[in-house]
Amino acid sequence: KSRVTMHLNLKLVGENQVPTLSDPTVTKDGTIVKGAKVDTENKYIILDTCPEGITEAQFRAIINYHPENATADDVQLTFSKLKEFKNAMRICNGCVVTAKAVTDNGTSEEVVYTVIILGDLSGDGILKVNDAVQSVKALNGTELDTMQRMAADMSQDGVFKINDAVLLMKKLDNWDNYSSMVR
Repeated sequence: KSRVTMHLNLKLVGENQVPTLSDPTVTKDGTIVKGAKVDTENKYIILDTCPEGITEAQFRAIINYHPENATADDVQLTFSKLKEFKNAMRICNGCVVTAKAVTDNGTSEEVVYTVIILGDLSGDGILKVNDAVQSVKALNGTELDTMQRMAADMSQDGVFKINDAVLLMKKLDNWDNYSSMVR
C-alpha cells in the first residue's frame, strides 16, 4: 500500500469558517482519458484511460475540487492504491482517493472517492491482454468482485455483457481510434 500526499497552502476566506469541498470534476484530455464520470451518490470516479494507465501526477492534473470558504491552494490528495510502472506511480482500479482541505486554524473537510479504471480487471493500473482474458472468463461464469465488475462494464450501463468485452479488446487493439462510451 503506497500513500502519496500533496501539501499546499490554504488561505481561509472567512474567520472561523469550515472549508467545504465540492464533488470533483474531471477533465477529459482525449490522450490519457477519453471518458470520465463522477458518481456523486456512490462516491466513484470512473475513468476510461489509455491502456498504459494514468499516473498519480496525471490524475492530479485532471481532477478538480472546488473548496468553499477556502481557496484551492490547499487540497491534499491521498491515494490508497498505487503501483509503479515505467518509473511512475499508476492509479489502479479500486484506488481510494481522499481529498482534504485544511485551514490554518485546523478546521477541515474531507471527501473520499473510489476510482474505477475501466478495463483494469487485474487491478494493476495497466490494461493488458490478461484483463481481456479475465473479462471473457467472467462471461463464462468466473466470479468478479465489485470493483472488477464495475471495471468490466465498459459501456457503464450497469450490466456486464459481451459488448463490454469487445469494447475492452478494441481499446487494447487501437487506443487512438477508440471511442469511450462514458460521457
